[in-house]
Amino acid sequence: MVSVNCPGCGEGNPSSNSFCGSCGSPLNKQQPDARKIKKQRPEEKHSGHSGKKLEFTGKNIAILLLSLAIFALIILIASGRFTTHDTVLTNTSANNESKAQPDPHGGVDLSKLEEINALDKLIAANPNDFVSLLNLAHMLNDSGFKQKAIEKYDLYLNANPASADVWVDRGVCFYEMKDFNNAIESMKKGLEYAPRHQIAHFNIGIVNLAMNNIDEAKKWWQKAVEIDPMAPIAEKAKNLLNNN
Repeated sequence: MVSVNCPGCGEGNPSSNSFCGSCGSPLNKQQPDARKIKKQRPEEKHSGHSGKKLEFTGKNIAILLLSLAIFALIILIASGRFTTHDTVLTNTSANNESKAQPDPHGGVDLSKLEEINALDKLIAANPNDFVSLLNLAHMLNDSGFKQKAIEKYDLYLNANPASADVWVDRGVCFYEMKDFNNAIESMKKGLEYAPRHQIAHFNIGIVNLAMNNIDEAKKWWQKAVEIDPMAPIAEKAKNLLNNN
């Protein structure tokens, strides 16, 4: 029978005992089992480590490729590759280049809500105050409330249909909403009242560019240049003609 030595007094005890028969101390029967000792593999003796061998499974390769794709996308975004600089112009922004304009792709500007609500109440009390109505439409447009702006532009145009500028700004709202067909239709309506409206020509070119109608876009930019070659908007049109 295997003997287990007592850690307290050193007396030998049968392996079936849990306590020392001599001093009563608990016996520590945990002895190394040679059968459970893992044999060192030959390759581990020479490598100096016992790390797992990498296995390139289909899942590992897919994760690696996805990680590389995400990294490449981050680099492209950081470099500005996906940033678009060709945007339509409202009449206010075109006539005042030095004034900082809201980012048309920046989403809704909630800071203007108080002013918008005040104008809304003023117009509700004075339905024929078309100056305030137009200001409200522009504010909604600039703040990102495109659908609401279109509704106010429509109310204004019902009473003042010959306002080419408003037709163009209404078209800008449709453009920002990716409704390109209605954007072009609205801007062309403005041209019915002002055939030499330079911004309308420029913007229709931009909308066609967004629709990938490059040749059509160039025709409109060329017309914009011919209307007034010295105007700032003509320079923008020339740049687009050279770059597309």
